[in-house]
Amino acid sequence: MVFVLFAELVLHLGWVFAAIVAGWALRYIHSAKGRARMADLADRLDRNGAFEALKPN
Repeated sequence: MVFVLFAELVLHLGWVFAAIVAGWALRYIHSAKGRARMADLADRLDRNGAFEALKPN
């Protein structure tokens, strides 16, 4: 019963959950810890050649 009510809330108010998750993700990415992790990720991707297709010839 509770699962059905929760499922209905998710279906009808999905945009609310999406907004909460998006806000949490943006807050994390813009924190000092998040910026450091994003910089590390970008550095690892660059070393592995992930951005080669984006660079002009």
